[in-house]
Amino acid sequence: MTTLSITKRGKANYLEEKVSKVGWFTDKINKIKATADIVLDQLLLWGATASSMVYGIYKIAEKLPDGFNDIACALYGAAMPFVISKIVYPLSKKLARFDKEKLKQVKQNYCSKLKIASWLKTAMLTLAFYFPAMQAAEKTENFYYAYVIGPKISQVVLDEKDSSNLQLAAIGRIQRTERWLPLIRQYEEKFGMPEFTLYAMVMEESYGDPLQINKYDGGAGLVHCQPASWLERKKVGPNNEEAKVFYDANVLASNEYGKKLENMIESAGYDLEAISKIDNRFDVKVNLYEIAEIWGEHYEYFKSLGYSNEIAKKAAIAAIHTGRHGVFVKPGVFSKRAKRYLRRIQQWRNARMNPAIMKLAKKRFNEKNKIPFSRYVKYFWMRY
Repeated sequence: MTTLSITKRGKANYLEEKVSKVGWFTDKINKIKATADIVLDQLLLWGATASSMVYGIYKIAEKLPDGFNDIACALYGAAMPFVISKIVYPLSKKLARFDKEKLKQVKQNYCSKLKIASWLKTAMLTLAFYFPAMQAAEKTENFYYAYVIGPKISQVVLDEKDSSNLQLAAIGRIQRTERWLPLIRQYEEKFGMPEFTLYAMVMEESYGDPLQINKYDGGAGLVHCQPASWLERKKVGPNNEEAKVFYDANVLASNEYGKKLENMIESAGYDLEAISKIDNRFDVKVNLYEIAEIWGEHYEYFKSLGYSNEIAKKAAIAAIHTGRHGVFVKPGVFSKRAKRYLRRIQQWRNARMNPAIMKLAKKRFNEKNKIPFSRYVKYFWMRY
């Protein structure tokens, strides 16, 4: 016998051994599955039914007027026993008989077609359970935050937002600004702003309260913007909507305008959605997007003048507050007003990035309120 033929025979034996091991392993898996299917298939079937019904209730409730929701849910609930007794339970029994019969055939090395059918059945039941369950879980979470957490939001007690104590002021502003974190991050990334810069600007300008205005000059929004400057943008926000402001936009730095703005907010019942329709500086998404976009325009402008990235970024921040012509007293030398604003922005950035202050902000909130801080901010994250 030649060396070549010995080598070929050795390879054949090796492959045969591998195939044998794979076959033994798959037989074991099929036997374990056949035993587990008697219970697993029942669970999947009942789970798919329950999650589909829960998802169905939510979908019906969404499409009907408020007055009909309770009636529809009651009728749906009354139909559930019929569905279970006439459809699900008989199907469950048939499934159990099939699984028991299959278990007997496993011992007789049942055919490949039955094995494939068994795996397909399990896959279909898993999919029938998984997708409605995910949808039902999402709808349940939305329902929980809207109807369980929502009514408690107005009772929440926050720390002072304008305390003379810097740390307490930071805590109060963080507790308010954290509500808008996903939007802030999204727009900072989109326009290339340094992390937590837009966040710090919100802390500085409105303390994180979208209804906090500057009553002396009519500045409004999470990051304050003057009415005339806002109208100059013409189209604002991620959806490029028409810029709108309340009352007479030509009145600048006016106590009178600030007072009228205060009265409008009060007469609207502090309803942010209603106020945003009158003056979209108050619209959280529109305001944050527009300020981030303006920052990006300022940054490109100062870069075009030959300033470094670092200087151009700082100049763009200062320009939000001072305007482009108020940033430098001479090329590369920041004005006193710009320096003060940049110093305050950096101070709030440092506070937000300090783990100890964040931990304290959450702790103080949790001590004063019945809902945890994480659920409080998530309520706003889900809405905005």
